[in-house]
Amino acid sequence: MKTAIITGASGGIGSALVKKFVGEGYFVVGGYNGGKDRVDTLIRELGGCKDFFMPVFSDLSEKGGADELFSVATENFGHA
Repeated sequence: MKTAIITGASGGIGSALVKKFVGEGYFVVGGYNGGKDRVDTLIRELGGCKDFFMPVFSDLSEKGGADELFSVATENFGHA
């Protein structure tokens, strides 16, 4: 199974990418820095499926912000 890391998962393009990749069978780690309510809506739209989509709060403007995304992908899906 492939894994995708998508930043901006709470935005329009990011959430569309999450839906596309999950729909194609990818494990998706979705980074977001704001819009927790939009991420919750996205989870509902995906049928509440957290087996294939894991949202992660991450601030990419901070040092190490992207490290969390890769750590979550590796810990939960076995690879990034």
